[in-house]
Amino acid sequence: MRKWCKEAARLTIGYWLLLGLLALLWYVYRLPGTLFADLVWNSLWPVLGWVAWWLWHTKQRLKQTNLIPRTLVETELTRRLAQAKRDHRHQLLQLQARQRQELDYVDRFAHEIKNALMALEGLTAQPTVASAPLKPVLYQANRNLDLLLNAERLQFLTNDFAFEWLDLTALCQTVVQSLAPLMIAQQLRPQFAIGNVKVLSDRKWLTFIVTQLVTNAVKYSPPGRVVTFAWQASTLQIIDQGPGVAPSDLPRVFEAGFTGQNGHQTTRATGMGLYLAQQAATKINLTLTLVNRQTHGIKAEVHFPAAHVKLTKL
Repeated sequence: MRKWCKEAARLTIGYWLLLGLLALLWYVYRLPGTLFADLVWNSLWPVLGWVAWWLWHTKQRLKQTNLIPRTLVETELTRRLAQAKRDHRHQLLQLQARQRQELDYVDRFAHEIKNALMALEGLTAQPTVASAPLKPVLYQANRNLDLLLNAERLQFLTNDFAFEWLDLTALCQTVVQSLAPLMIAQQLRPQFAIGNVKVLSDRKWLTFIVTQLVTNAVKYSPPGRVVTFAWQASTLQIIDQGPGVAPSDLPRVFEAGFTGQNGHQTTRATGMGLYLAQQAATKINLTLTLVNRQTHGIKAEVHFPAAHVKLTKL
């Protein structure tokens, strides 16, 4: 609309310049005043009508989908309109892809939770059942619910973080305590070789990341083995003694829904644990890597910025 007004303004200014020229001629040649007044009055309304018609006609032309621009103004408006349509379509496709991804999340986690409930139903059907077999199943169901909620939170997470200096050993020990039902069921024991390290990070999301990596290590470690927590060069290492990952699968372990040949993900059915951990790590300026050890097992690494690490003395 602004472009159309500029064009109309040019025409109006031209009209008034023409009237000014006529006024000058009237003054120089001493023409009758009524002649000039009649000329202005009789020409004003046709000019205003023509300007209004031109604006309406131009607006109607710009509404056409197959418009062929005739002026520089129409060319610019057509270009901007086409760009706006492309941007709108791109945003619409992104929204549709996000909706499909969220539906896939819900479907995967609902499947896992349903499996846990069916397992609980089978256990409770027995006349006498101890509480120990129920704990890992209940933990798995609760964990999948937490993953589903955190997946939704990560979609809208921007800068709602609370960075503080955290004792890394204490944080890892808290994670191990929360995973006690799984570790006891697998007869695994933790080994801490971190030292007196403090890191500047968000407690909630760092705990979430470490929980996914430790759960991954616990789930695929043979019974009776050790899960080691080590520290080297600004990097937290979580080392298991499981089967490892096929070399062809390593580049894809952080993809959404990828399970790989060994199913080396947080849950075999969803394949979302490592993906969500990677998404959370990116939000708080961390880097995750997963490498095969030369002997056996996997070494999951959390890389911290050097400025976010502080070594303390006893």
